[in-house]
Amino acid sequence: MTTTAETIDREAHDKVKGFRFQKLRAVSLMLKAMREAESSYIYCAIENIGDLHLHTASTEIVKEYIEEDKDYADKTSFSLNSDQVLNTIVYFIDAWHTFNLSSTLYFGFCTTANIAKENRTKRLIKLNINLPNESLLQLLVDHAPLNDVCLAAIKSIVIAAYKDEYATHDKNGNLDSINKWSDSTWREFFSKITWYIGEKDEIELEKELVEELKQCSFYNYRLDGKEGHVISLLVDEFDKSQNKKNYSDRFVHASAIKLIAKQIESGEYFLPDPAWKMWKDIAPPTDKRNLIDKVHSVAIEFDKNRLDGWCRSVALSRFEQDSLRHDKSIMSLRYRIFESCHDKLLGITKNKQNYSSEELAHCLEDLVRDAEQHIAKLKPDYKYSLSNTQTIHDMILELIDSCFLSFDENGDRN
Repeated sequence: MTTTAETIDREAHDKVKGFRFQKLRAVSLMLKAMREAESSYIYCAIENIGDLHLHTASTEIVKEYIEEDKDYADKTSFSLNSDQVLNTIVYFIDAWHTFNLSSTLYFGFCTTANIAKENRTKRLIKLNINLPNESLLQLLVDHAPLNDVCLAAIKSIVIAAYKDEYATHDKNGNLDSINKWSDSTWREFFSKITWYIGEKDEIELEKELVEELKQCSFYNYRLDGKEGHVISLLVDEFDKSQNKKNYSDRFVHASAIKLIAKQIESGEYFLPDPAWKMWKDIAPPTDKRNLIDKVHSVAIEFDKNRLDGWCRSVALSRFEQDSLRHDKSIMSLRYRIFESCHDKLLGITKNKQNYSSEELAHCLEDLVRDAEQHIAKLKPDYKYSLSNTQTIHDMILELIDSCFLSFDENGDRN
């Protein structure tokens, strides 16, 4: 899989991430592939090559599938000349070259939008193209035989779009190559694209996945009523994988799907805690003091060695959180601890102005114990990658140092 042409950098980490529609499509593709070829080696990644990259391998053949997804809430319609369609075709052309025009590479374009007929845009006027009565995009969607007139029109539009896109990057990409493509090569290329037009939105797609799941060989009566849990955990699996630095680690394997189903079947499953969404929306703190300042505000003669240890705990917590920064359960845990400590900390010095080192240390122990109990009540339903006593202790101190919590009740107003 090599290419010599200098193409546009379309690495997935530059795109907006987290689209649920995309993850649900990945789950749908995996379940379908598993139903159709139980003996195959199947894995899929999002934001790796294209929005979705599905790989299936059996003793007979290896297939690669790349899909682009376009989810629109309103009543949008696309024609061949729509930027969303042309940009996708340009990307597929480059991807096919990357795979050396492989005969076992296929593409998909999935959208909730519908089909519109071509209008006389500036591009078409400039190209002096006489549009046929048929919708050019509809012809491609139907994989209808393309006569010479229709194929010539489509080629002209696509090549012009390819030139326009690369002109903004001062590159040629694979333009020299596609200018030499024969009509049969163009027809082969378009035959590789499956068009999913007017697809269900994410709400309807999730409902459909429940029925798809029931058709899989690993489904049994023990999963009845728990299909939504399976789907949520599968979506979370793709969510956790998409930001990994090593591209090969971004793939979710069919074995992982079966394992999740087996864990749910046996009752050993946990849902992701949605509290991470609350943490993302939390207001920025106004108190800019660090841990040392806040300790000295309520314990003037606090033991230096103990405070040094607390500062090391802050550093360790930040290291732990950074190493798991793509794990939403860490953000959920952080919010739950904040939730447990906030009101208690604001009133900690209500009846006393100066604490001894031992007294303030006992206050911290009380906060850790309360937070542990709070998390323990959630654990029967939710899963946290870290939730031990030391992690909670260190995270409380880190939240104080990061200005989200304060020992004194006037801290938020400083």
